[in-house]
Amino acid sequence: MPITPGVKDTWRIPFGLNETGAEVDWDLRQAPHALVVGGTGSGKTVTLRSIIVDATARGFTVFCVDPKRIELTGLRDWPGVRAVASGTEDMIALVTMLADEMDDRYSAIEAGETTEGALPPILVVIDEATEFIQRANAHWKANKRGAGSEHPVVERWRSMARLGRSGRVHLVVDGDGTGLLEELRQLPGVHGIEII
Repeated sequence: MPITPGVKDTWRIPFGLNETGAEVDWDLRQAPHALVVGGTGSGKTVTLRSIIVDATARGFTVFCVDPKRIELTGLRDWPGVRAVASGTEDMIALVTMLADEMDDRYSAIEAGETTEGALPPILVVIDEATEFIQRANAHWKANKRGAGSEHPVVERWRSMARLGRSGRVHLVVDGDGTGLLEELRQLPGVHGIEII
């Protein structure tokens, strides 16, 4: 679906071209979240950047988690990108804040204060998801803040993947196909974009 100037379809985000040159887009009605998987150097970050730029052009507010600290920094001042968190505590705080926002949106819908269609869309981009989870868990273990080895933010993130669509909170996650990403593929509404 081509981008038409002045028309903002917040349910479709183009992200590239296929082998015949036709535009490929992500239909959020069919798959509210995207999982971008590929090997090192395959173009995952380029795909993320394309999705971010096109999402902001459609009025999305974008929040990014960048554990490598360098992949998404160029987007810090991009219009529509609200935050790019790269330090461990900043990433944890950002994901927690976004999960709270999703919960607040559901409360507002439940109270009859708004509807799904009236909510402005949010795009949460998590580059190198496995690294983010490992850092959050290491932080949890080092600070001995509770029982278990998994930081509570990990479950909040999974909750966003399970429940985010109706609150117009959409996730784009990238990684290298490890076990965590295989787990995410099993969640409802996650659409895979495989980079070869």
